[in-house]
Amino acid sequence: LSLAKESLRIGKRVLFVTCEMTESAVMHRVMQTTFAITKRSQAILRPVLNTKDGQFESYSERKIKKRKSLEDENIKQVLSKKLSNLHKNKLVVRFFPAGMLSVRDLEAYLDVLEASDQFIPDLIIIDYLDLLEVDANNLRTSLNQLTVNLKGLAAKRSVAVATATQATADSEHKTTQTLSSLSEAKGKSY
Repeated sequence: LSLAKESLRIGKRVLFVTCEMTESAVMHRVMQTTFAITKRSQAILRPVLNTKDGQFESYSERKIKKRKSLEDENIKQVLSKKLSNLHKNKLVVRFFPAGMLSVRDLEAYLDVLEASDQFIPDLIIIDYLDLLEVDANNLRTSLNQLTVNLKGLAAKRSVAVATATQATADSEHKTTQTLSSLSEAKGKSY
């Protein structure tokens, strides 16, 4: 989401392809991170140490100005105003069911976006690589080929492609991830 936010901030067109969350959920998260909006309405308290003549006297909490939240009554108006300040037609979010999207399907969808909406992305974010269509009987080879095909698509269309991938179970305890942390196909890193 940070990559999408920063790309939008500098005026780039972003296609966010999700195989995991609904389009609405992705948009909520993009708006939360872009506009610093919390999910729930809650008071934020700041601890205050009260002193007198340099000596601790008491402890209290001070309420900090409440942030906007997705639960606020006027949130639609607030977001509409904020969104109108963003560059128009810069973000498209599209859900595809897990295991159903191939690179060929993605290319066809890009053709439709260009023809119908004149939308040509500068960045395609795929959430996430392992959820695209792969051959379950030959997973490693299929994931490697998928990576090669996405690179080909990026080169052919002069677009950046970013994605995440799954890591091995033991990587949870590592502070630094390396190529050995990748699950299944190491070719996903190239």
